[in-house]
Amino acid sequence: MSSEKMVRFSCRHFDEQLLCHLRLFTRLTLFDSSCDCYDMYKELVPYAKAWSWQKVIVDERKARIERNEDLADTLIILQHQPVYTLGTGSSEENLNFDVKNAPFELYRTERGGEVTYHGPGQLVMYPIINLRYHKMDLHWYLRSLEEVIIRVLSSSFSMEASRIDGLTGVWVGGQKLAAIGIRVSQWVTYHGLALNVTTDLSPFRHIVPCGIRDRQVGRIKGLLREHSHSNGRVTGNHQDLDDAQLIDITHKSLVKEFCEVFQVDLRFAVCSNTINPVPIKLQHYAHYSSFKVQVIHSKKIKDGSAHNSCSISNYILNLYTKSNQLASAQKLFDEIPQRDVRTWTILISGFAQFGVYVNALLFFIKMQKEGIVIPNEFTLSSVLKCCCSSISNGLRLGKSIHGWIITAAAIDLDVALENAMLDLYVKCEAIDYAERFFETMSYKNVVSWNIKLAGYLATEDVERSVKLFEMMPEKDVSSWNTIIDGLMRHGFHRHALKLLRQMTLDCPSFNEVTFSISLTLMSSLRDLELGRQIHGKVKRLSIDKDMLVRALLIDMYCKCGQMEKASTIFQELREGTTEVQHSHYVPWSTIISGYIHNGMLKDALDVFSSMVRDRLEVDVFTLSSILSASANCGLLELGWQIHGYVQKLGHISDIFLISAIIDMYAKCGKLDSAWLFFEQTKTRNIVVWTTMINSYAIHGKGSDAVQLFECMLNQRIAPNEVSFVSVLTACGHAGLVKEGCKYFRLMKQVYGIKPGVEHFSCMVDLFGRAGCLEEAYNFIHEQGISSMSEVWKVLLSSCLLHKNVKMARHVSEKLLELQPSEHSPYILLSNTCSEHENWDEASNLRGLMQERKIMKHPGQSWT
Repeated sequence: MSSEKMVRFSCRHFDEQLLCHLRLFTRLTLFDSSCDCYDMYKELVPYAKAWSWQKVIVDERKARIERNEDLADTLIILQHQPVYTLGTGSSEENLNFDVKNAPFELYRTERGGEVTYHGPGQLVMYPIINLRYHKMDLHWYLRSLEEVIIRVLSSSFSMEASRIDGLTGVWVGGQKLAAIGIRVSQWVTYHGLALNVTTDLSPFRHIVPCGIRDRQVGRIKGLLREHSHSNGRVTGNHQDLDDAQLIDITHKSLVKEFCEVFQVDLRFAVCSNTINPVPIKLQHYAHYSSFKVQVIHSKKIKDGSAHNSCSISNYILNLYTKSNQLASAQKLFDEIPQRDVRTWTILISGFAQFGVYVNALLFFIKMQKEGIVIPNEFTLSSVLKCCCSSISNGLRLGKSIHGWIITAAAIDLDVALENAMLDLYVKCEAIDYAERFFETMSYKNVVSWNIKLAGYLATEDVERSVKLFEMMPEKDVSSWNTIIDGLMRHGFHRHALKLLRQMTLDCPSFNEVTFSISLTLMSSLRDLELGRQIHGKVKRLSIDKDMLVRALLIDMYCKCGQMEKASTIFQELREGTTEVQHSHYVPWSTIISGYIHNGMLKDALDVFSSMVRDRLEVDVFTLSSILSASANCGLLELGWQIHGYVQKLGHISDIFLISAIIDMYAKCGKLDSAWLFFEQTKTRNIVVWTTMINSYAIHGKGSDAVQLFECMLNQRIAPNEVSFVSVLTACGHAGLVKEGCKYFRLMKQVYGIKPGVEHFSCMVDLFGRAGCLEEAYNFIHEQGISSMSEVWKVLLSSCLLHKNVKMARHVSEKLLELQPSEHSPYILLSNTCSEHENWDEASNLRGLMQERKIMKHPGQSWT
């Protein structure tokens, strides 16, 4: 080797060594070494609940890693209720009982390994750790967990524990005291270890623990008793301790040794079996108030480290951005004399995280112009996130960055950065680019497939989305959530329900998002029975404490007409919420809307009155619901009061409230008041115009409605589907056949709106009211809508109006063919026959209804 090459090799080797030391120093000084600890070691937690907690934290952790963010490590300590758990490699040959008659609950998990037992007296630790953050591989992680147990047994009980080659866990002699089972997903590892302290060992006799037949399972209590006076392996006076004391000693030692082995500082959170720790964890940075961060900053300025150490500056900068103190973060950034790539990345990521996309991009451009620091993959992931937001020319800027990465940047493309690029093309609706880029990706993980799936659903290509989902090589809970939610949003509720059932079989765990989607689906389907089953599962996992889940439970029961159950959940939530002064903690609008839709106006007004009396914030949706109820019930005085209340709150410029007020006055017979309010309104969009046009239509003032519609067109406001329904209705009520036909053509030919069943019904009604029954009949066949029962019902009403018995009979036959169990064709034709004194045929029709057990719905009146 030439001397020049040797020098290059030596320099490169030295640089690599230096880089390793710098990485280690960065991890120890720059990153937050804290670990959130949810300590429930004295409580018996159901295994399914603990598993769901882990999955939610892991999913959130993975999502944040994809967004170039991160959370502190997590440690959950607890005991379990008696349960047998089976890993992915479990075989029923290792069970000494029939599965149907298991002595305890059986639970299949995603961890590897064979069957084992968890129960009281066994301390279980679930660390959730980012291996890449700790710079360790899976083998090192397993050995670290074993090291924790070995240290506990040695320091607290003088037990000489060891590992056995080829097996996981920790052994004392021939007895296995601790089992370890882990799961890894995108560098995030979860599950953990179980140490037998005072555990009853008899349940282990019903299984072959961990599939090992020639070894025994032991416990600390048994070994202490067995060797307290002999052998020399165990010394000390522990044999007199009761079970609770032994658990306390072991727990204290476990915590201490875990911190030392993994070099973390625990932050203990107050928690219990009845509280889901996940929401607490995800709000961690909210505890860093403005004052606390400023105190930390002041201390670092005082000791001189704030400006002399880049790592300390970055640490404080990170606290400012994570707690959404972006102005302070920018000020500190400007004061840092020497900025490294992490300094820039922290600030840019902070702006991106809280939606200040323009500032993030401006600082990225400034970073490029200075040219001192080159952005890394984390910086670029945050910038690409900004490009696929609502900023203009985002796709163009994203393409430029992509091109720069390929041609000029010396950056290793990892899967997280590639996923950020893929997400950019998908969210900017550049599906062709996304397709091509997806095919070129060197490695595709489940997040990559999920992004592509979401892209297909965004383009409303449902069939293609389902095919992609079926061919995905790996599916996680987010995959199932994405496809089920997408199908539901596009109206394929039955298909979504089918996949939800399949998910219960194929996907081992649900998260809060899954339950939210499931409850929304049950609300749409009005499926009370399945909704109750989901509610039961939610309660078993204690997810019913989640505010969003509770609101969706209330909505589901409201939609299914079970207002008593909805009211019970609402009252429990209201009584159990200490932050009552903030109305967003309680789904007030949901319960009020539920009462209104179920005809319980008095109850709705009672809840609304209590909100006003307690001076809670009333949102626009709630006010719109009350106004709608006032309009439908003709309660003008209540409508006046709500109008005044809206003005007092300053919501009078809200488009939907404006429309609701106009509609209320019109339906209460005060058309002049509706028009006066419309004239006074400065903000008018298509919704407001359409409401006023419809107000004229329902009052039979067709000419005024048409004139207002033309005025709207003159102001270059494009009508929508609802606008055309209103103007066609107005033409029908006023007998303006020529104008109605003109607007129907205008809708299709000029504005490209495809007519729906409402538009066709309006046109049939237009011809029918004018006595043009033949034209109406021909219109139905010309438009190819003869399979729509709604248009035949409209035509039948017109036949009754104009006493055309012959056509009425023909239309009724068509209706009976389409809807044999519907009462309206029988009633309308029977009334037509009675008016023409054709009593025999009228009697036959009523008799036919009784024979077929078809009931007429009773009429209602507000009189």
